[in-house]
Parts: sequence; structure tokens; C-alpha cells
Amino acid sequence: AVGDALGAPFEEMNYFKIQEKFGWVTEMVPSTERVLNGGSNPYYNLNMYEAGPIHQKWTDPHPFGQWTFGAGAWTDDTRYRILVYRAILEKGRRVTSKEFAEYLEHRVQRSKEQPEDSLERRWMTDMFKFSVIADIANSPIPFASVFEIITGWGGPAGILHPFNPFEAARDGGVTAAAVAEAMKPNATVDSIIEAARDSFWTIPGSYSKEGIGFLQNEYVKRIDKAIDKARKTKDMKKFIESFYEDSLVTYSPWNLLYPLEIIPVALGMFYINEGDYKQTVIGCVNFGRDNETIAAIAGEIAGA
Repeated sequence: AVGDALGAPFEEMNYFKIQEKFGWVTEMVPSTERVLNGGSNPYYNLNMYEAGPIHQKWTDPHPFGQWTFGAGAWTDDTRYRILVYRAILEKGRRVTSKEFAEYLEHRVQRSKEQPEDSLERRWMTDMFKFSVIADIANSPIPFASVFEIITGWGGPAGILHPFNPFEAARDGGVTAAAVAEAMKPNATVDSIIEAARDSFWTIPGSYSKEGIGFLQNEYVKRIDKAIDKARKTKDMKKFIESFYEDSLVTYSPWNLLYPLEIIPVALGMFYINEGDYKQTVIGCVNFGRDNETIAAIAGEIAGA
């Protein structure tokens, strides 16, 4: 939640624009004007948006973003995790995909008791449409199956299966595996990264029309490349610059390619900072792009 809230005001901004407008971010700030793409930015074509306004100033809270503009407000990254935890607490045990889907449908119906313009109602009904709930019910990985991309959001399963990365991955994907490994008394930074890497089988094994091949193989390659960059640079800013040079996904990451950028960045920052929670989260926030998701993932792992 801390990483999510720290990064949210800068989400979708390019690293260079964050530096130019805010410097190196270390404190919570209210939502503000964001620079979404480039002008003279040399990495313009690698930004999420290749067209559209240079400046975007939020005028209303967004159901998928912060619900207030004050410093410290989190986004749907944290709201989703809270739903996972509540589903586990309600059952008092491991939750199957079908049970999680039923729980979400129940929450959607409850949200409809709120006014139509309620942000919670809008988020629940937009996020968990019937087709999505049906996908969750039929997924082998209950907490990392939304749109087949949120393998980074399933970290709570690491708390459900402490010390057991494989079982955690079965319920929550790669972040859950890393969290479960991190809870071992003898865990190391390397063993935690290895647990996330070894959970490649939770990544959707699909081909994409953009030309990226088998995603599980690509995921492992990108983890190795990110850790190699972290090992060589040994510096957060240099790591970010090196990653921007040749390792970004060159289109919006909210699709099957989602894990190929955010998880390598999270683990690279975790490695550079030797697992230190505060610095790991700060580094992820300053990376930009889907930074609050990256910081939430890295924060879960470093916190554990």
C-alpha cells in the first residue's frame, strides 16, 4: 500500500519527466499535473503513450486510480489485494478459484447498493464484469488470473503459504512465491529472486500478436537481464536508464506483456538495495510508467 500510494501521483509518467518536474521522489505528495509523453524526450517512442496531451491534470478521482487527491491515497493495486485478504479471512483457509469468483460476485452485488457515481461501485462493476469473474472461476491460479495479467498482484498468497513458494505460486503467481520465500528464516535476496524466477510457469504461456514469443521463456530471459543490469550498475538511477535503453515493453503493459516489465524492474530494484524496504520502494516509484504497481510488488517482497 505504501509503494502504491507513493507512486500513484506519477503513474504513467516517464522516468525522465519525473526527474525534470519533481526530482528524485522520496515523499508522499498529492496528485498533481503529470507529463505523459515527450516532446524532446529521447525515449518518446518507448513511453506508454505515443500520442495525446503532453500534460494531463486530474480533475476528478478515477475508479481505477486514487479515490482522493490527498497524499498517501492508494489505487486499485491495493484494493484488489484487500479483496484477496478478505476472501481468505472469510473462509479461514485456502480459497479455490470458484470460491474467490463467488466472493467477488457477492462484493459486486453489494457495491450496487451504493449510489451510481460511487467510485467503489464503479470500480467493482467495471473491474469484475461477469466475463472476468467467469475467467477467475475457471483459472488454475485464483488470485493472479484477472485478465490473465495480474500475476504481480497475487502477493497475499505468499502470506497464506509462508515458506512454501510452490504452493504460494499455485494460488498467487510469481509475487506470491517471492513473498513465501522471503518469510523463510534463511531467505536471501538471491533465493527470493530465484523463487520468483522459478515460478515462470504461472505466466500465461501465450503468443502475442505483437510478435513476442512464448511468454514464459521471455519472462525468464528478462528477469536474468534485469538482475544482470542491477549487478553491473549497482545504482538505482543507472539501472533505470539502462532499462529504458533496451528493456521496456513498447506499448501499454496492461495486457499479456504486463509481467515482462514490472516484475523484472521490481526484482532489479530489490537486488540493488539488498532487500532494503524503503529504498527498494523509492527506486521503483522513480522508475515511472506503471510505477505504483512495481512499487507495490517490490514492497510486498521487501516487506516480507
